[in-house]
Amino acid sequence: KGDPKPHFNVTKLLDLGLHAEAEERYRHTLERKDVELGPLHPSTLWTVHNYAPLLFSLGRQGEGLDLARRAVDGFTQVFGADHPHTLAATEMLEGMLAAQQAAAPPAPEEAEQVAAKQEPVMESELVPAE
Repeated sequence: KGDPKPHFNVTKLLDLGLHAEAEERYRHTLERKDVELGPLHPSTLWTVHNYAPLLFSLGRQGEGLDLARRAVDGFTQVFGADHPHTLAATEMLEGMLAAQQAAAPPAPEEAEQVAAKQEPVMESELVPAE
């Protein structure tokens, strides 16, 4: 009935660079645990917690962030806000949000402010292309 050590096998797949296969394994494991154990079972929540950064790193940031939020919410409901599991999930979510923010292009108004601070280039300073 399922894989007895799904996390070990996913870790091995990731170590081998088989990210699509690891994602598929996590997805199937999560679907199974949601049904068999329920969405708030600690094992299900750990799968959610471990799956979130994989999706995020694969460029599926929205899905990864949604799962990270689900992990925080679930751990908070089950264990409380100050439990180590909740704190770990919160730290992961904050790290993902920081990474997303760092990678985001500047907002249009920020780009305009940067452009306004730059000195204009005079036409006489341009070098013609050869």
